[in-house]
Amino acid sequence: MATTLPRDYDTILRALAAELKAWDPADADRIARAVALVQAGYVEPPVTSTQWLVRSAADLRRAYTVTNWTCSCADHTTRERRCKHSYAVILANALHDELRFQARVAGEPIPFTLAPKAYSALQPPQPWPAPSDVEWHALCDAHASEHARPPSPAA
Repeated sequence: MATTLPRDYDTILRALAAELKAWDPADADRIARAVALVQAGYVEPPVTSTQWLVRSAADLRRAYTVTNWTCSCADHTTRERRCKHSYAVILANALHDELRFQARVAGEPIPFTLAPKAYSALQPPQPWPAPSDVEWHALCDAHASEHARPPSPAA
């Protein structure tokens, strides 16, 4: 199912970026470049872990691994501060949350993609196969022997 973004997608993204720039004005340039990464679709959410992949704007064959606190790019490892890839993940996460909130308020279905494991979890449970008569008697005998009272000690 394809996700349809609202017309004001760019407005929301720019408002989120403005909040980030107000929070950390020294990184305004990195935040602006992070906006471009999100707009270009270079930010890939995690599928099975907390690691995002952010493709390089300069070399599309290169991608950086980003978590909440780290990035594998040289800028982050050298400066030990947030890089444009980290800001792109923050913006993509916030944008996703905002879109989900707006969809919920509007009463629309929330656009997201389920992994195959999630689809299988949505399937109705399969009934247990009924035991055969032989299995049933064996179960009853096992249960009875487990709960049999020990003989009373002789007085």
